[in-house]
Amino acid sequence: MDKTFYWFMVTAQWSTEDDNGKMKKIKEKYLVKAVSPTDAESIITKDFEGSSIKFRNIDMKEINITKILVPENVELND
Repeated sequence: MDKTFYWFMVTAQWSTEDDNGKMKKIKEKYLVKAVSPTDAESIITKDFEGSSIKFRNIDMKEINITKILVPENVELND
């Protein structure tokens, strides 16, 4: 049986200290292909493994992507 994958837009947030010693909140969005929201969260968590960042997922939405178009000789993770 083939798995059905979905696209999720996950927003992760963490705090960091800026050059002036002030705490700053960082938010980044990640596009994740996963079989469920739980799977998407697991994929994000694994991506942060080994870093000192203590993040939390603050938003997750399933999104419908019809096609991903990438120019020739360009890798998606470049």
